[in-house]
Order: sequence, then structure tokens, then C-alpha cells
Amino acid sequence: MDLWEPNRTITRTGARFFITIVEDHIRSTWTYMINHKDQAIDILKNFVSMIQTQFETKVRDVKFLEVVFPYRDRSSTYMSTLFDHQTSKPCMPIDHYNTYETNPDVAPSSSPSDPPNPQVLSEDMSINESSIPTSTSTSSNAHLPLVRQSNRVKKFPVKSNDYIVSSYSSSSDSHIFTDSHMLFIANMSTIQEPHTYKQTCVNHEWIKAMQTKLMAKGYNQVEGIDYYDSFSPVTKTVIVRFILALVASMKWFLHQLDVNNVFLHGCLDEEVYMVPPEGYDQVKSGQVCRFKRSLYGLKQASRQWNNEFTSTLKAYGFVQSCSDNCMFVMSSNTCFMVLIVYADDIIIAGDLEEAIKAVKQHLHKKFTIKDLGLPKYFFGIEIFLSQRKYVLDIVKDMQLQDAHKVATPLQVDCKFMQHPIVNHWHTAIHVVKYLNGTPNHGLFYSSSAAIQLQGFCDADWARCKVTRKSITGYCVLLGTSLISWKSKKQNIVSKSSTEAEYRSLAFATYELKWLSYLFQDLDIPISEPIPLRCDNHTTFHIVENSVFHERTKHIEIDCHVVKDHFKVGFINPSHVSSKEQLADVFKKALSVTMLFHYWSRWTSCR
Repeated sequence: MDLWEPNRTITRTGARFFITIVEDHIRSTWTYMINHKDQAIDILKNFVSMIQTQFETKVRDVKFLEVVFPYRDRSSTYMSTLFDHQTSKPCMPIDHYNTYETNPDVAPSSSPSDPPNPQVLSEDMSINESSIPTSTSTSSNAHLPLVRQSNRVKKFPVKSNDYIVSSYSSSSDSHIFTDSHMLFIANMSTIQEPHTYKQTCVNHEWIKAMQTKLMAKGYNQVEGIDYYDSFSPVTKTVIVRFILALVASMKWFLHQLDVNNVFLHGCLDEEVYMVPPEGYDQVKSGQVCRFKRSLYGLKQASRQWNNEFTSTLKAYGFVQSCSDNCMFVMSSNTCFMVLIVYADDIIIAGDLEEAIKAVKQHLHKKFTIKDLGLPKYFFGIEIFLSQRKYVLDIVKDMQLQDAHKVATPLQVDCKFMQHPIVNHWHTAIHVVKYLNGTPNHGLFYSSSAAIQLQGFCDADWARCKVTRKSITGYCVLLGTSLISWKSKKQNIVSKSSTEAEYRSLAFATYELKWLSYLFQDLDIPISEPIPLRCDNHTTFHIVENSVFHERTKHIEIDCHVVKDHFKVGFINPSHVSSKEQLADVFKKALSVTMLFHYWSRWTSCR
């Protein structure tokens, strides 16, 4: 049991002290705020009564410093007869240090408690109070001045840099505000909610705000009865970068739309019923409501919206892409347009702005849309892709705004295993610190980029020290614009670095083939063969030689698709030096110099 000496800030109730009581067995802790030291004995009495009543046990003994209770309380009959107690001098014993674990901010070395008796500071020093002048004021209602708060930015001590704060409650600082401040905050955050259905029906602002708050209990739905399919396709981020790179190169117009209340537009195929909500008196007793359209909370809501939007675009004249179900193309002798949709976000690109405006008007008649105009990252004929807001949100969630910034996202010697450990958490924090230092970095799509695909692929043989599997890394550029990349651990163990490189070559070939299908859907010709660069000479010999050797016959048949595409002239594997291998950044952690060398090829700072 310990008494913490007066705080410089007084609470709203006038408390300046607090008592900490720690149970010695299971370390349960109680804290009581008091206005004066004399209240400590009353706190102890109430605490002992509470323990005896709630836990049906007795307090055996109490350990405390002499600062907790004045001498008259320590020598009282209550303290001597109820239980045994041990006291110590202001020089705190080791056993008593446990109470400081609850309050680490007030460490004993920096804020020691004052001695209980003002006449005794130590065993060898005394003070005569009669020689100390006292105040002559007799006013019993003296007004305590408001404590001025410091304007300095409060930060955690330097020793806490290696720790992560999981949560921080702003309510713990509520006592530092004056009554006028608290009243101002209350007025800012108070929402006048209607108390009856009659008030709700006449409040137009409340009706408008609550239109989308009606949600279905999707957790009660049974598959096969209330719904059949719930999968809804969304466009890939590769498609978005692909279209934006084409917009910059082809000098197309680009517009962005947002659909309001997107899940309320889908029509249901299943029979779904709902109990009438309270206040809705247009149904008779015992009747229920049947859904005609989907509702937020239904498992099939997103799928029904996608079906409704797809049918609307097809009726207007768009053709759905076979390579990506969320990309729609409309081509005629007068104009060309491509539309991609991700949930409720829509991007329209084309060579004729009047045709784009006509599509937006048609969609607005069918759905309620919000015209966002030109995307934020569209600057004339050049595009800059950045995730600055998303990065800053991640840093804020991790509470690492003031953390030291690092130059590389991964450490050179970092390793990962299947089961996460503490080292993996530190590595994740390292990545967030890197993002905190580079929020303005992004991809730059130039208008002078040529409509020509080129790929880079590489592999880090047996990188994983646990499974001995290799890491595949590849990237695809449209001219000089980076549009696609991947870093993935291979599924099986490769017997040699050549085999690992050969598998990476196959993965890059799959990606190039899929991107070529997108060009076919857009009716845009590309030159073939597509350059595919690798830094392993032996891999080229396997591609060019149709004979299966002893060391290559065990490789999966699907990897040999590289040979087929090489024979038909779709790809042209070529050698590139390791210093110019752009895919190197996707297979392993690099030093600051090498990372900057590669990133400078396709990134910029805004």
C-alpha cells in the first residue's frame, strides 16, 4: 500500500493524492483518489470491509511506508488490533517496489514520497517548525488558482522508443480541461436525437440521415434458401494501373464516378422476408414485408448490385471483357471508351469527352451517382499514382507518427518463417517506419511512354531457410510505366538456381499473356515478341533446347509453356546484367543504394 504525493494538477473534485493498494498474491490493484492524507485511514477501513464482504476473507497484514498514515493513525487501536502491519522509512524496501509497477510514470527515483512526519526527514536530520513563518490569512474560502497547463508537446520518454503503445485513452486527460472547455466539447459532440416516432417522421434531416441505416440480419441467412451465390467480382489493381498508363500514353480523357447507396440498387432473385419495423403501420397484423431489392447486410447484396450494373452497361452498348469481368469496352467509328468498376467506384476513360458525359447522364438516370470529375492524380497528360493518405492512416493506426524513419522497407538479413514470432513483429514495425518516411513516393506515368510491354523476372534460390524454397519476383512495364509486379514463394523446392529462374520465367510469361488479352479486348495492337529479361544464361538454353535433360525432366509440364510461347514468337527471352535486373527488388531485401537505383527508374516524389 502506498500514497502518491500531491500532483501538480488538481482534479475536478479537488483530489491531489491517490492511494495504490496491490494484493500480493495475484497482483490485483485498487486506486483511490483523496483530497488529503488524513483520508487514508478511512480508505483502508472501507477497503478492508469490502474485502471481507465481497471475497469472504480477512486481510492478514498490510505493508506500507510511513508516509501513508500519520503517527496517530498508525498507533490507533484499529491498526493494532485488526491486522498486522509493517512500516518502513522513506528509503523504500525492495518488496514495496511492486506498487510502482502500476504507475511507471511516477518512478520512485524521480518522484519520491515525502516523509510522513514533517519534523523528521531522515534519521540524522530534524526541522523545528516554530522557526518557519506561517501565513496570516484567516480566510477559509481561499480560492485555489487554476493551474496553468504547459504548452510544450508532450512525448513519451526516449527509453520507450522500443515499445509500442497498444491504446491510449483521451479520457484520462479530461481533468485538465476547465468547466467552460468541457461545456464547449459537449455542445460540439451532442446530437439531438428524436425521442418518439412522431418526432422522427417530421424531422427531414433525420430521415435523410437514416435512409441507409436499415440493415438486414445477414447472419440469419441460410445458404440454398435465402441466398445461393454471394461472390461478387471486383477489378484488380493491375487493371487500374494498366488503364491509367494507357490514359497517359494515349492522351485519353479520364473521369471518376461514385454510386450512392450502391447495395440498394440490386434486385433479389430469392424470396427474402422482413418483419415490419416499428412505426411502419401500412401492414396488417401478422403480415411481413418481402424484399424486392437488396439491402445492406444481405450476403448476396454485392453480387446483385454487380449483376444490375452489368446489365445496365450491356444495354447501353458496352461489352464485358473476358479477361476481367469488371472491365467494359465500347468501341465505334466515332469514339472509344473503357469503364472499370470496383464496388461503388467507377473510372471511365475515352478519346471523346462528349461520349463520356453521355454515359454519366445515362448512369445517373438509372442510379444516383456522384460525379467526381477528373481523378485527383490526373494532371493534364501525366499521371502520378500515390497512396499517401492510405500510408498515413496505417502509420496513425500504429501510433508511429514520431518514430524514426528508415531508408529501406526490409532489413537485408531479415528472414521469415511460417509461424510468426517477435522478430516478425519488429520487421512489420520497420516496414511502417519506412512508409512513414516515404508517404509522398509514388508511380509516375509519363505521356511519352511507348505502347510496348516488357518484362523482368528473377529468382532467389533457396531463400527460405526453413523450407528451402525459392522466391519468385517479376515486374511488367508498359513503356517505362510499371503496371504489374509480384513477389511470391515458389510452391516446391528447386534443385538448382536455374530451375528456380525457369519457374520465374514461366510466372512472368503467364502475366504477359493475360495482359496481351487485355490489349485484344481494347483492340490495341502491341508489337511481338515481348522482351522478357532474365540474368541466368542456362535458363535460355532450356527454353531454346527442346530436349529434356536429366536435370530438367522433373520440372512440371506447365512450366514448359515458356517454350511454346517462345516458338510462336510471343516472348523473346534475353539476358540482362544483375545490376540492371529490375525484378531484383521483388525477390529480396536490398541496401539503400541498390533500392534507390531501382526505384529511380519508375518512381518519383511529389
